[in-house]
Amino acid sequence: MTTTTTTTTLKPTDSTSKGTTTTTTPSATCYTDLPTFSAKAIKAITNNTVVTGKSLQRRSDGRVVLNGSSAVHPALHSNTLCFIEDGPGCKYKDYINIYNDETIPYASYKVLKFELGAPLTTYWSTTDWGVSSASPWGAQSWFLACATSVAGEYLLYLQTGSDIPAGQTCYLTQISW
Repeated sequence: MTTTTTTTTLKPTDSTSKGTTTTTTPSATCYTDLPTFSAKAIKAITNNTVVTGKSLQRRSDGRVVLNGSSAVHPALHSNTLCFIEDGPGCKYKDYINIYNDETIPYASYKVLKFELGAPLTTYWSTTDWGVSSASPWGAQSWFLACATSVAGEYLLYLQTGSDIPAGQTCYLTQISW
């Protein structure tokens, strides 16, 4: 791992310590000293499903999907899953957070979204066999991948029970590096 430390300020500096400069905006914090690293893609690992081998990605609306691309490589950092996103002169942390479905809040499948800024979900972990969440719903290591209208793309949900979104074709899977 290589650590690159530069002091680049795009807006007035909110805090500085030990050569670290962060600039806070309403939606995200700009980091100029995040490490440069190479991480493996997070993929669906459950054998014999249509999603096996598909990579975790950020869709343009922030939703977490599985697809055939391998452009995004989220990292586990301080019990959060985040993607380090390059911006002009700095880097941003794009966190994966867990939400109840807005239309059916009691459903056992939980919406996963990438969001810039502070992490709301801080109970992700990894084991030898995959990524899991020690969430308010208990330790969970199963995810629900539901087909979208885009060929080869599947919305990813944290599965905490047995519900599935109405009218969708979904597959249970686990994910890992």
